[in-house]
Amino acid sequence: MKKVIIILLHSLFVINSFAQKLADGEYYIKVIRHNKYMAIEGAEKANGGKLVQWDFEPKKHFAFIVKNLGGSLYSIQCKNSGRYLSSEGQYPSTGAKLIQWDWLNQDNQKFIILPAENGASGYRMKLYYKYLDIKLSGWNSTTFTPGNGTHFIVDEFLKDAPMLLDFKKNEPGDEPSTLYKQKKTDNVSKTKQSTQLTKVLTDVPDGIYKIRINESGKYLAIAGQEDHSNGMRLIQWDMLPRNNHLFKVTKLDNGNYTIAAVHSEKVLDVVDMRTSDGTQVQQWENLNGSNQQWKFINAGDNKVRIFSVASGKELVLSGKRSDPNNGVALCIESNAEQTYSLIPARANKFTEYITVRNMEIRSPKTGGDQSLFGNIRIYVINKNDKSKGSYYLSPTNVPFVRTENNSYDIGKTRRLILLGEFKFKISSEELVGSKLVIVYSVNENDASVFTTFTHDYNISPGGDIPFEPDLDPMVSGGADDFYVLKNSFSNCVKNKLTPGKFANWQEFYITDIPAGCNVHINMQDEDGSDNWLDVYFDISKQRNN
Repeated sequence: MKKVIIILLHSLFVINSFAQKLADGEYYIKVIRHNKYMAIEGAEKANGGKLVQWDFEPKKHFAFIVKNLGGSLYSIQCKNSGRYLSSEGQYPSTGAKLIQWDWLNQDNQKFIILPAENGASGYRMKLYYKYLDIKLSGWNSTTFTPGNGTHFIVDEFLKDAPMLLDFKKNEPGDEPSTLYKQKKTDNVSKTKQSTQLTKVLTDVPDGIYKIRINESGKYLAIAGQEDHSNGMRLIQWDMLPRNNHLFKVTKLDNGNYTIAAVHSEKVLDVVDMRTSDGTQVQQWENLNGSNQQWKFINAGDNKVRIFSVASGKELVLSGKRSDPNNGVALCIESNAEQTYSLIPARANKFTEYITVRNMEIRSPKTGGDQSLFGNIRIYVINKNDKSKGSYYLSPTNVPFVRTENNSYDIGKTRRLILLGEFKFKISSEELVGSKLVIVYSVNENDASVFTTFTHDYNISPGGDIPFEPDLDPMVSGGADDFYVLKNSFSNCVKNKLTPGKFANWQEFYITDIPAGCNVHINMQDEDGSDNWLDVYFDISKQRNN
């Protein structure tokens, strides 16, 4: 029965690898059932400090830095000590406590965090080692009382109500009333200044705009051409027909605005939530922070000034307000003035065409039992974790497919060339968050267990009906070995490997794919033997306006 549960959990982990993920950042973590928070007992900083629940206090030993390790896997660092949540013991048994420890990159220091099921709010948390549930000691006992100091432990799969957690982002509160609290100038009181400025707050209709900096004659843009990465800086540049030069302005229910780059859909964000003069502005995923919200002030003649809600400071060019040079960064400053003209615009529409060709598998050694079977599949997946037939321009998306009774002995030739070109397309409207994902299901036939696989992984070209792509690697039974992704050696393209029997894929954000690149990854036999495979292919992208 335990094996069945573990298999189900593996499947759940794979399914949720492309589900909505928890963003990296600093959090307070609340147990939803009774409104207490995770904390390190006694604010301990040494190895072994225990994780307990406690009434909330805005202190460092209540804060945790969550970082995604791939899929739904995370590390959780204790802010007060710099150490990481871990179980007691590298191979914990049921009832082991959660503690803090130096980072050792072990499975007992990694956590699966998944959205709650059946529409419930919050997240469920598991230890990566044996997929043990995280819960409070005595959670399912009829006599359990949610007192301060109760320890967190690991346990077998919870059949009854799981413990759900609320991850609360640690950021300054939204305090619009502080926006115009400025120093006295020209003998005008703070109250009078606030009243004067509040009267000239201006509404901006929701829409897409070119935002011109009037003093320099340049326009706002996100650096890096059309780079979607968090952290790309806001700069000024000549207006170009690119979506990183356009911004979508949206009014929120609280009266503030978000300003999002059209190419990435990420919002303008004051770096690290700082409030000091000179802090630069970047694009970042929307976390609903006050450092990501803005107000517009009427500057006359259809011009506006732009203020950060978090600090009340103004968005201005670094250095001289009239600096005409391309590439000058934007920052926030007090007692400064910069004016902007918002010019209505339309997003640039285009189609991206992606091609994978010249794929081959190589073995660094000859001889031995290296008969390969299985398949390699290529999918285009949009930000909703769906695919469509219209994305596929080739008659197949499967460069490699062989059954066990038709395996290929790469130990004799050291090289298997996979013929064909595999072409895909996606429109600009669906580009944000879309990925090219290659699933590697390569098995080594080292046993006389023959299976005929009848799955049809081909995609029929055409059609806009969304479907869920099959991302499960095909793992054979018997004594056959599975090749696990290990390393990527390509410097010309960003890509991510998600290794393992239950998730073995390589992914590229389509926005990161260059005009051309030769990709090289390798895989190792799951048992850690010296059997390695290298996979090479060319990947390219071309735009059609």
